[in-house]
Amino acid sequence: MRNMQDRMAALTQEVEVLEGGQREAATRVAEQEGLRRRLQA
Repeated sequence: MRNMQDRMAALTQEVEVLEGGQREAATRVAEQEGLRRRLQA
């Protein structure tokens, strides 16, 4: 049973890392869009 709990904890960590990465990527895209708008203006 212990092994299953370890596996669940590892999966939870992976999901958190992935979600954090998605948030960072979204921030990067937003920054690039802002730069593009500034250059076009």
